[in-house]
Amino acid sequence: MAAEVGGLFVRCDITSEEEVAAAVAAASELAPLRALVNSAGLGPAARTVDRNNEPMPQESFAFVVGVNLLGTFNMLRQAAAAMARTEPLDQDGARARS
Repeated sequence: MAAEVGGLFVRCDITSEEEVAAAVAAASELAPLRALVNSAGLGPAARTVDRNNEPMPQESFAFVVGVNLLGTFNMLRQAAAAMARTEPLDQDGARARS
């Protein structure tokens, strides 16, 4: 799909600083980075307390927070830094079109 629209597909683990940096660099080589669309949103199908009155494993929730919150922030901060380094589009300093 990416090739059909003249884009680039880069698979990365958004919780990995190195993989996100590589993805942002790859996108920045194609064209100046002007936008980020992040679609993290996962979660286990689990109850807080199961049928046997056992709590959901803490590790399951930590994974969800790691991807959905920390991973999203990792993408945001690295993409924002790349965008801040791009040349403005106009004399007012805008780096993206609204």
